[in-house]
Amino acid sequence: MHIFIDESGNFVVPATGQRNLSCVGALVVPEAKLQEVTRRFDAVKREWGVTGEIKGSSLDELQVNAVINALILCDCLFFITATEMSVNDVTAMNAYQKTQAEYLTDGVPNTAHPELRKQVTALRADFERMPSQLFIQTVLLTDLLKKSH
Repeated sequence: MHIFIDESGNFVVPATGQRNLSCVGALVVPEAKLQEVTRRFDAVKREWGVTGEIKGSSLDELQVNAVINALILCDCLFFITATEMSVNDVTAMNAYQKTQAEYLTDGVPNTAHPELRKQVTALRADFERMPSQLFIQTVLLTDLLKKSH
């Protein structure tokens, strides 16, 4: 199977009164259907007179329908995880990020190999320094991967 992952949105809490839907999606294409999916998509792009990458946001309703139908005919699956960033609280998100980073080193005993302790401590530091929008995207990506396996 082939899994194609992409995100949409900027994963930032917007100004009060604004909305900001951010999501991560995974398209799962069966191994035996990859060439057919590619062939069907290339045909649709030719029909539309498009070359290069197509952004989903540039498609109209009929074009989205054509893509979805081609994927359904090829037994593809699509999974998505999303959050409306306007309902998230920056303080709560920062606390959650700190807690998740702490979990990385909580179970590592003092008797663990020094190199392991060093690597896990460095990973924790990376998580603590990660910009909040990348952390939220990572959380959604992890949830998505759990759903699509």
